[in-house]
Amino acid sequence: MIGLLTSCQSGFRACHSTATALLKCTDDWLNSLDAKNYTGVVFVDLKETFDKFDHDILLQKLALYGIQCHALAWFKSYLSNRRQFTRINGYDSNAQSIRLGTV
Repeated sequence: MIGLLTSCQSGFRACHSTATALLKCTDDWLNSLDAKNYTGVVFVDLKETFDKFDHDILLQKLALYGIQCHALAWFKSYLSNRRQFTRINGYDSNAQSIRLGTV
C-alpha cells in the first residue's frame, strides 16, 4: 500500500484528522494572503444532500456557479449509486439503495 495516500491526505492516517487538515489549510491560506495572492475557499456540506435535495437540481446549480469538468463529475459520482446498511453488534443488514435525490 505504499504510495496509496498522499502526504496531504488526512483521513485514514495515524495522527491525522479533520483538525490537522484544517490547520494545514488555514496555514496555506494565511501564507497565500501574506504573499498578496488571491485566496478562494469553497465549503460544501453534503451531510443532508441525500435526504433533502434533488441531485439533478443540485448538479445544475453547481454548474451554474462555475463548477465544471472533473469537479462536477466528482460531485455526480459522489451522489450516484449510494447504498446504506445498518451494523449492530457485528451483524449487517442488507444494503439498500438510497432513493432520495437519485442522479
